[in-house]
Amino acid sequence: MKKIIFTLLISIMAVAVFGQYRSDSIHVAHYDLNLTIDPYAHTISGTTTLNVVPKMAGLSEIRLDLSSLTVDSVILGDFSVNFSHVGESLTIPAGNYQLGDTLILAISYHGVPAGNNWGGFSFTNNGYCYNIGVSMYESPHSFGRAWYPCIDEFSDKSTYDFHIATYPSHKAICGGTLMGSSQNDMGMTVWHWKLDKPVPAYLTSVATGTYSLYTDTFHGMEANIPISIYAPPSYFSKVAGSFVNLKNIAAIYENLYGPLQFDHIGYVLVAFNGGAMEHATNIAYPQSAVQGNLTNEDLYAHEFAHSWFGNLVTCERAEEMWLNEGITSYATATYIEHLYSRQDYDEHINDLHFDVLNKIAKNDGGHYALNDVPQSHTYGTHSYDKGELVTHTLRHYMGDSLFFAGLQAYLRQYAWQTANSEQFFASMSQTSGIALDDFFEAYVNQPGFLHFAIDSIVAEGGSQYAVYLRQRLWHAHHYGNSNLVNLTFFNSQNQRFDYQHFEFSGQYGVAHIEIPFEPAFGVVDFNNEISDAVIDYNAMLTTTGTRNFTQAKVSCVPTSNSDSIQMRVEYNLVHADPFKQQPQQHYRVHDRYWRIEYTHCHQIKGKFKFTYDGTNSNAPEYSLLQGVAHEDMVLLYRRNCADDWHFVNATRTGELSGTFTTDSLRPGEYTFAVPGEDVGIRSNARSSNSDPGLRIYPNPAHDQLVIHCQDVMNLISIYDLNARQLASYTINDNDGNVNLHHLSAGTYLLSVWTSEGKQISVPFIKE
Repeated sequence: MKKIIFTLLISIMAVAVFGQYRSDSIHVAHYDLNLTIDPYAHTISGTTTLNVVPKMAGLSEIRLDLSSLTVDSVILGDFSVNFSHVGESLTIPAGNYQLGDTLILAISYHGVPAGNNWGGFSFTNNGYCYNIGVSMYESPHSFGRAWYPCIDEFSDKSTYDFHIATYPSHKAICGGTLMGSSQNDMGMTVWHWKLDKPVPAYLTSVATGTYSLYTDTFHGMEANIPISIYAPPSYFSKVAGSFVNLKNIAAIYENLYGPLQFDHIGYVLVAFNGGAMEHATNIAYPQSAVQGNLTNEDLYAHEFAHSWFGNLVTCERAEEMWLNEGITSYATATYIEHLYSRQDYDEHINDLHFDVLNKIAKNDGGHYALNDVPQSHTYGTHSYDKGELVTHTLRHYMGDSLFFAGLQAYLRQYAWQTANSEQFFASMSQTSGIALDDFFEAYVNQPGFLHFAIDSIVAEGGSQYAVYLRQRLWHAHHYGNSNLVNLTFFNSQNQRFDYQHFEFSGQYGVAHIEIPFEPAFGVVDFNNEISDAVIDYNAMLTTTGTRNFTQAKVSCVPTSNSDSIQMRVEYNLVHADPFKQQPQQHYRVHDRYWRIEYTHCHQIKGKFKFTYDGTNSNAPEYSLLQGVAHEDMVLLYRRNCADDWHFVNATRTGELSGTFTTDSLRPGEYTFAVPGEDVGIRSNARSSNSDPGLRIYPNPAHDQLVIHCQDVMNLISIYDLNARQLASYTINDNDGNVNLHHLSAGTYLLSVWTSEGKQISVPFIKE
């Protein structure tokens, strides 16, 4: 599924209590739907027959899901039985069936099927109707229950027969293979479709109307696969031009992810403008997206990629929707790479990275672990976009050959089943031989993003250099371990040297590298292969004039430049270091900073302009300016972390929002600051009041450390001086006690994450 033009802020409006998965106790092996659809009366009626298999002894009742429709009768075997239909829950007594039995249930019903702006049934004024198998506004989101009684869970996969009666001038299109059509006693045409690949209820579909059929054949790796695209007559002439690359995309996907396991590629054009839906072999595709050109090619490519990720292997829980949507979104990026160019792929990933960092918390109401996204944001920025970025990161962590081989093995291992995040990574590890536990913990099993930077480069003699790296956190809870980062160095003549896959764990690392020149500067992740908390640009300055690095909120205005100069601009979303030595009036530094470097043996002339916004509550400067006068905000500069911050002579344009303009292009780090007490980490480990919002005592401590925080604490972690996490405790209180018996004497770091989204870290001594 993919959204087009709307931002989803969901409120779950119907909360159903489903407890444990019912598929743990019963399984529907097959559904046979015999329905009549009246697109003008907006009704459906008929009988659905279910083959129910008990998975536990002594099954006394069967509970199915059915929304809005009225049940007329239930026949179990050869006998009519009583039933209870309350809300969306249809309960049927099962008798005393045992393991291995098969129960045949025939349920007759009628009515107006459920539907809303995103999910269920829709009817048009000109006699078309269609369903969308999920609902943004229902819980659970799976919405097969809108048109037949079912186990509406991802974890129950079944095969299907659809017998859909329509007006003689109409067609009925469902998933699977069209077996034929016939006339019934009422003079209506009955269309028979068979879907013999097991899928959950949300991936089943029907559409009716006066459709025309466009056909083609994809010559796949293992079979010749028919292509069917059903379009209203007014759109039929545009189909070929819009889907011209479908077979090329199918070949790319097969090459990367393995042979297509479905025996049909199908789309049906519907009057839906909110996105598209990946129904198995019958993708509901918005007719407005079919314009006879390539404008919306990525949309049908995304839905088709679900044939591997989502339809073949389905995420076990909605909270782990990234396994469906994030990996599918990444598959869409790989078709761009292989059909067009690596440059197009890189531009797509970079643009997505910028967009996610700027909008993820606003769109989804906070930061979440990818494997635990609230159902109110199942189909949000985390699942789609962060999931895509993490998959991109995993590819470069593993390397292409092992990554794609791992995905193919995962799809084979869990074909026609469900999987969770841990199973995904276990499968990828088993195939590749790469331990991925640390990657899982860093990128999937915690919220936020990691951040990596070079603190300093120190000559060790000859061409040997020590490169000191630092890891920081942006809304994450713990440092990543077994990190693999690529380092890139430039000298003043634009020569470049790459050092691949340096591994380190925790907050700090040092790489001893032989570099064939004296580096002017070094960069972590020059090619943007990690989903990290930095917005960066790599630019070659060859002329004078303004260069806008819009997403990084800075522009460069060189006024004299005769050489080609490689420039690196970073907008780092982690907290700038505090002053080493506070000025007479204390200052509180911003929770982000810029780093700007360039290759030139002399400082080039020109200006930097830094943008700020204190008017928008979602802008980073908004919280910085709370409680202070905007005219007191200043611009700070330092060459690197070895220096202290200095005030910069800068010209301000604007008041609560505007720019600071410097009169030079000095390479180094920049940030904003306002008068006030800084809440960064202090260097004095014996201070029991290192942060005004956090108190720890006694310090030094012997057996126990008492913690009081002015905000409610969510998580407490202890690290050693090598940034290894030694302990972690969940909490939901302002006060807590930490037992120190397991620690040897020494200095440690206590980190607290609060309900307000703050991270406060203070050192302490264990005696």
